[in-house]
Amino acid sequence: MSNACRIVHEQSYTVFAHLYDGNMRLITQQDNLPVLGTFPTYRWPVGEVIVDRYALPIPPDAPVASYRLGVGMYLLGTGLRARVRRGDVYNPDSIAWLQEVQVAP
Repeated sequence: MSNACRIVHEQSYTVFAHLYDGNMRLITQQDNLPVLGTFPTYRWPVGEVIVDRYALPIPPDAPVASYRLGVGMYLLGTGLRARVRRGDVYNPDSIAWLQEVQVAP
């Protein structure tokens, strides 16, 4: 078991899904325990893919633009984020960047 898996299995992490504008300002978010609070990370089977869906309501005043979608996990009591790695490189903001999202009227 890797160190990352061991850490996730020892504590209960909160998952975040955040949408950022081009200036990295947070536009909308949803943070909660995995699977709407029903499947904490310490119960995750090693190697299993966990499906966890999030809805990010777009504010009505959000301009038409391209936004960045990022996800990650943190400890609720401390705010400490789980480290995110792509290959051998750790992302300094501990966000896994998924894709760009276009917001249109």
